[in-house]
Amino acid sequence: MTFRFYFIIVCIINLYYLISAEEKQIAPLPKHVLPSGRVLPPIGFGTFGWGTHLNGLTSYLSAIDNGYRLIDTCSFYDNKLTIGLAVKQQIAAKLITRKDVFIISKIWNTFHKSQSVVENIREDLKELGFDRIDAGLLHYPTSFQPGINKTPKFENGSYVPMFWEKDKGYLEAYRGLEAAFLLGLIGSIGLSNVNVHQINKILENAYIRPVILEIECHPFYKNEKLINFGKQNNMSVICYAPLRGGSQELKNNPVLKEIASKHNQNVQQVALRWNMQRGTIVIPRSHNKIHQLENIKSQNFVLDENDMDKINNLPDLKKLMNISGLQTHPDYPFGPGYDTEP
Repeated sequence: MTFRFYFIIVCIINLYYLISAEEKQIAPLPKHVLPSGRVLPPIGFGTFGWGTHLNGLTSYLSAIDNGYRLIDTCSFYDNKLTIGLAVKQQIAAKLITRKDVFIISKIWNTFHKSQSVVENIREDLKELGFDRIDAGLLHYPTSFQPGINKTPKFENGSYVPMFWEKDKGYLEAYRGLEAAFLLGLIGSIGLSNVNVHQINKILENAYIRPVILEIECHPFYKNEKLINFGKQNNMSVICYAPLRGGSQELKNNPVLKEIASKHNQNVQQVALRWNMQRGTIVIPRSHNKIHQLENIKSQNFVLDENDMDKINNLPDLKKLMNISGLQTHPDYPFGPGYDTEP
C-alpha cells in the first residue's frame, strides 16, 4: 500500500512537470533568422556610453558569462577595443567560439561618404581584433560634415550637414555599406533611427536589402507602426533603450508592477518580455552582474494576453533619444512622418 501511494505521488509530480513544460511552450518567443541563416537571440547586450574603461571590460565579460550572445556597439561609442578583448578572452577560456557571438557596429554620421564607410568599418575591425563584423548598420540617416570633429556644429548648436539636399547623404552611406558587404567586412546590413520614407528610399535604391532595423521602443514608446513596417520588409527589429534608460516612469508604473507581482518577476523583466513577445529583439545594458542575469531570465516566463493588452494600452511618452541640434537637419527622422509616410 505504501509503495502504491508513493508511486501515485511520483506519477502526479511527473505529470505536473510535463504539463508545466507544455504550458511554457504555448507562447514561444518568435525566431529571428537572417537571410544568411544566422539566428539572432531575442535578447542582446547594449553598450552605449561605456567607452574603454575597465568597468566596461568587466561588464562585457560578465555579460558573456551570463549568456549574452549579441553585442551592439558603434564607431562613436569608443568601446570596441574592450569588447574585442572580452570576446577574445572568453574564446581563450573556451566558453564561446567567435561564431557564437553576433557583433553589431554602426556607422557614425561623419563617415557617410561611401569610401569613408568602408574605412570606418576597417577601423572598427582593427579595434575589435576581428576580420569581420556580423552586421554593419547606418546609425542615423543624418549625414554630418566629414572631418576630425565627430559632432560638427554651427554657432547656434545645430549640426552641419554633409549635404543640404534631402536623402542624398544616407543613400551614399548605404552604398558604402553595400561595398563593405561585398568585400566581406560585414555579414549583413541594417538601419537605425530611420523613418518609413527613408526606409522606402533605401529599398528603392538598394542592391543589397537591409535585414536589421534598430529603433527605440519600450512600453512608453511602442513604435508599433515602424516595427510592423520593418517586419513587413523582412527586417529583424532590435529595440534599444527597452527599459527607457532605467527611468522612474518605468520602474514605478503601477500596471507594470502589478504584472510583475503576478508573475513573481521584476518590472524590468516584464518590460523586456513584453517587447520580445511582440516579436522584437531587446538590447538592455547593465554593469551589474545580477541585473544582467535578471534581464536575460526575462526569456523564462510568459505574459498572457491580458498582460500584453494592459502594457499595450499604457500611454506613450516623449521619445527618449532625440539629439539636441539635430532637428534642423534635412534628414531629421523624428518629426512628422517618423513612423508613417510623410
